[in-house]
Amino acid sequence: MARVTSIGEVRDDGSILLYDDNIKFRQDFTTPRRIRPSTNQKMKMDEWGLQWVTSSFISGIGIEGNNLYIRFWNGSYYIYYGFGIHYDKMLKANSKGRYFLRNIRKTKKYEKIGSLPFPDDSQASDEELFEALANQQNQIVKMMYEKGVSSVVLDPKTQNEFLKIVFQGETIFLAINNVS
Repeated sequence: MARVTSIGEVRDDGSILLYDDNIKFRQDFTTPRRIRPSTNQKMKMDEWGLQWVTSSFISGIGIEGNNLYIRFWNGSYYIYYGFGIHYDKMLKANSKGRYFLRNIRKTKKYEKIGSLPFPDDSQASDEELFEALANQQNQIVKMMYEKGVSSVVLDPKTQNEFLKIVFQGETIFLAINNVS
């Protein structure tokens, strides 16, 4: 790290490892902090047709037709077929990684189309990156469960049970069983 600014630590490549004062529950973990791409990285992503984003896992997203393109911080570049509808929603999401995990990751309609590397990208494999994202999400849910208010609710239509967790004004539902 080169120097500390009021918003984060400037890395050697010019990207900024952001302080997340507005996300208080992240202080309880050793999870990665969000990264803001450098000016050069932003310009390169623009050349590649990607919109840069501030995220600890995803560096850029793009859309062409009905397909969504995602570049991860390890340089991997994927296409998600038929997921273009998620482009605007993902841009607006507070956590791009959490949005990806909840709404896109589970699809089988994707393909790795290459690598668009930056010199200081993570050296993690795709499997390690996706596992770290899932682990981070699990840690956050566990902490929310421990520090929040929870209850079990039943969906009368499907007979599925969900754990309802309310934490800092946000409510999430997690499936805890599936009745066929």
